[in-house]
Amino acid sequence: DYTISGRKGEEEVRLLLTEKETKDGTEIHPFITNLNIDPDEASENYSWRWRIETNIRELEKFKPFTTSQSMELRRLYLLVSILLYNLWILTRNGKEHPRGHEFKDWLKIELISFKVLKKGRAKPPPLPTLA
Repeated sequence: DYTISGRKGEEEVRLLLTEKETKDGTEIHPFITNLNIDPDEASENYSWRWRIETNIRELEKFKPFTTSQSMELRRLYLLVSILLYNLWILTRNGKEHPRGHEFKDWLKIELISFKVLKKGRAKPPPLPTLA
């Protein structure tokens, strides 16, 4: 048990250590918490927190930059970035690749090629008229 002091006062915290077996051997994971939980529970809780923080950080990579004050435009950009992020997650299928930047490069190439193919496409012949 420890006491941490800061501008907002003092807080009683506990240092928890867990051992995890990995393919590289045993790793020790430290946690500092003010919750009354055991080390394994802290490890499980924080693993979910890390996933959430990672997801938020990755989502930020898909958001376009804007200086617009329009909340409608900002909401649209957020929705588009969420859509792209979820599409990226689906294409990964639980694998490590493609990474976010690889997916964005692939998507850009696909959109450019689609636009080029659409421009170069000849108009369909007119429908025959019945005499």
